[in-house]
Amino acid sequence: MRILSWNVNGIRTIRQYSPWNEHKNLKSILDTLDADIICFQETKVTRQRIEPDAAMVPGYDAFFSFSKSKQGYSGVATYVKYGITPVAAEEGFSGILSSAAGSQSIEDANNGAIGHYGNIHQEFTASELAALENEGRVVVTDHRLFVLFNIYFPNDASEERGEFKMKFNRAIEMRVTALQAVGRDVIIVGDVNVVHKEIDHCDPHKSIKDWGITSFDDLPSRKWFSNFLHPIGPMVDTFRHFHPTQTGAFTCWNTLINARPANYGARIDYVLATHNLVDWFEDGTVEQSVMGSDHCPVSATLRAIHPTTGRRLLEQLVPPDAIPEDPTDAEATVEVLKRRDPPVLCSKYWDEFSGKQRTLLGFVSKVETSKCTESTKDAIVAQSLPGGLGRSSSNLSKSSLNKQKRKGESAVGNGQVTLNHFFAKTSTSKRKDQTLSNQKEDLEEELSHMTDEELARYLSTEGGSFSSQAGSFTSHQSISTASSFAEDSNFVGENCDGSADDQNITVPAYPDPSISNSSQCSPSVSNHPPPPSNVRSWSDILKPPPPPMCYHNEPAKEYTVNKTGQNKGRRFYLCARMVGPSDPGGVEPPEPGANTRWKKKEVGQFRCDYFKWKNGGVVNGPKKREKPSEQGRLSGENSAKRPKR
Repeated sequence: MRILSWNVNGIRTIRQYSPWNEHKNLKSILDTLDADIICFQETKVTRQRIEPDAAMVPGYDAFFSFSKSKQGYSGVATYVKYGITPVAAEEGFSGILSSAAGSQSIEDANNGAIGHYGNIHQEFTASELAALENEGRVVVTDHRLFVLFNIYFPNDASEERGEFKMKFNRAIEMRVTALQAVGRDVIIVGDVNVVHKEIDHCDPHKSIKDWGITSFDDLPSRKWFSNFLHPIGPMVDTFRHFHPTQTGAFTCWNTLINARPANYGARIDYVLATHNLVDWFEDGTVEQSVMGSDHCPVSATLRAIHPTTGRRLLEQLVPPDAIPEDPTDAEATVEVLKRRDPPVLCSKYWDEFSGKQRTLLGFVSKVETSKCTESTKDAIVAQSLPGGLGRSSSNLSKSSLNKQKRKGESAVGNGQVTLNHFFAKTSTSKRKDQTLSNQKEDLEEELSHMTDEELARYLSTEGGSFSSQAGSFTSHQSISTASSFAEDSNFVGENCDGSADDQNITVPAYPDPSISNSSQCSPSVSNHPPPPSNVRSWSDILKPPPPPMCYHNEPAKEYTVNKTGQNKGRRFYLCARMVGPSDPGGVEPPEPGANTRWKKKEVGQFRCDYFKWKNGGVVNGPKKREKPSEQGRLSGENSAKRPKR
């Protein structure tokens, strides 16, 4: 059996990245990951916004925890294949989010809770537990052989969040201890947001410098993690158990500065297990080849048969009342497991997916209706016309009827306008000619009722003009309408001589920018004068300057300061190359006391130490840094780090 954990940095956006953009749905992605239990962290979704194909995946039971404090924040999801359906599941670690938190035994597991919370409720107040549980960071599933915790641990980017993280860590440790006290074994998977040892960091000296500590282990979160792991604590790091000296096994990179190609990252994702389960494990891996997030998956494989006792793994996952007649028949065991129903936390019981909740589709579904007779249609038409006029009515004036036809409101005789009329493909030039004719009729009718004083007032207020040479009235409105017809190639093709006299319009000195060159007559286009030279001069002046060249003699890349402070919003330039081991934060002075701050660093394969404010001078040498988070400190620049969790 294979267990996989992955911080996906948004479950709804994973299909936007290669190679997952080639997959039609989440099931295809889960099948490609090829694991029996798949745990996602940082799903960044709510129950109201989750897509159906992510909540109801054929072949998998899904269990979610969503953030209650902010939308699109945190969140975890556990997908379990039907063959190894858990016997119980609960959201959170303290039981306060479970409807059956009072259950304290496995026999009551079908009620939804796993139980055994130790002294959590005595050590933490109700408000503290609510705050710790409010961010949707834990889903727990009971597989009888072990209790699986899918956890997205908080980071320690600030002093306040550091305290929050230590409380969260303490609560998880207490729950694990309580389960072990009643003989249960535990597996913890997820993003722990802690770099354990120097071998797990791409630049431990830089980390020490950034945090202002004397040794790598001086951070409170690292001390706690060391005490939580074997031999001091109950948990074993499965990857280090099988690969104790492997270097470069990082699981997280700062993708904003393209640090992944150089493997300039850290290992903060783990699969941990209690010591009694170690013999069940066959291997632990870091799958750096899997793309799609700023993290890569980590996994662990359990043996089908225990090497010492000879017990079969699937037999340990089957409840006592579901053991087949022949327990040695592995296939029969799988079939039994597939027939069991999942715990109540499973998404299949949600109202929106169980058929209990009415969706918008029910309001717009096509329903059977009786066919309307011809007489019924006539009655409806008669009632819809002004004044209750029917098919045989002759009270409508010709002008009123023409206006109704133009507006698509007529329902008289065979000329009734239907919905299909509005979608029918018609000749563009014919439609526009008809529009021009309609506007001309309206204008003539309006002018025919005007007195001389009203006409003079119209000319002065509405922008009309009278051409003595042509002997006709032309309004700006009709000019703009006729000019818009030039967009149609058929219309222009009929007047390719460039003459506008027949249309009674005035060709402007410059072409309409909304009219494409391909749609205009060639003579008209060629006669347009070029823009004045002063326009080109202003364009050159307002054109942004090219980026400066870094020490590699390559164009630098522009960044923006996002950190709160006096420089927030300012723009600056850095070397565009990827961050690597040659980052200036990891370069020590060549000899004690040597001042290398303003000395140009030797250019290497990775990012040089070039820095320039967009509206200021060049600064050579390493910049002053503040304490970043575990992910932010991978880059050496706080302005490009990920948002707080």
